[in-house]
Amino acid sequence: MLAILGCFLLVTTIVGPAVSHPYQDQNSEGALDYKLFENRLDQLELKLQNSTDQIRIEQNSLLNNTNALLEKILSSLIVIQQQTRQMTVINSCTEATATGKYHLQLTKRSAPTTVFCDMELLDGGWVVIQQRLDGSVNFNRSWADYRYGFGVVGPASEFWLGLESIHQLTSGGDQELLVQLRNESGHDGYARYGRFKVEGEDREYRVSSLDGFNGTIRDVLSYLERKQFSTFDKDNDQWFGGSCSQKYGGGWWFDGCGSTKLNGPFKKNAITEEGISWSGWTSEGSYSRMLIRRK
Repeated sequence: MLAILGCFLLVTTIVGPAVSHPYQDQNSEGALDYKLFENRLDQLELKLQNSTDQIRIEQNSLLNNTNALLEKILSSLIVIQQQTRQMTVINSCTEATATGKYHLQLTKRSAPTTVFCDMELLDGGWVVIQQRLDGSVNFNRSWADYRYGFGVVGPASEFWLGLESIHQLTSGGDQELLVQLRNESGHDGYARYGRFKVEGEDREYRVSSLDGFNGTIRDVLSYLERKQFSTFDKDNDQWFGGSCSQKYGGGWWFDGCGSTKLNGPFKKNAITEEGISWSGWTSEGSYSRMLIRRK
């Protein structure tokens, strides 16, 4: 019995307990770290792929929207071109057959200009040279803008026909001027002048003639006679303290910054407390039109 027990102890001592090799442990930990690193790389690669796909989708969407917008613009231009081709060329709005847009052949101009003729007001024949309806067009513009005109000529849009066109129209024969106004209370009024003439740019588009007043609002424009046009970048007014256009906004035949400015801001300025103004009638007009007609 003792011999058997001794043999068992000898075998146990030789074999010993199962122990892992230290290098085996290190290799197992390295393999685990590598696997985690590989998983993270896979996740990052997936995120990058998703981001790339999203960017590609957004780019395609933007490209499609841009193409759709360009197609709409092109279609609109084609319609405008067709309408322009269909417009009749006239020498005066007195030749127009109905209220609408026409090509007007101006004196000393090789190409006609687009005008809006009002054939319903006071027996018709009027050329609209200024129109303000809703404040959608900024009238605080440069000399060049006022010279060439701005806005979209039409029945329901705001625009200024242009000083050069006004000069050409008034130099081609006697013209009368009509001003229509609506004040902040919603009341309409008008002022009509039997003679109106604007000289050329070499005279700073000076008003050389303005007389023969009648109307429902008082005469406050006669002072414009012999006054030159001014804008914020070209000061021709008579105010020695600065620029009327810079202070009140808009281009006009300023004298000493009087209280009549049909091209002032559509909404009353908080500092000057003036917008579209006509002395004694309104300081914040909500509607303004200037029209001229050959006599």
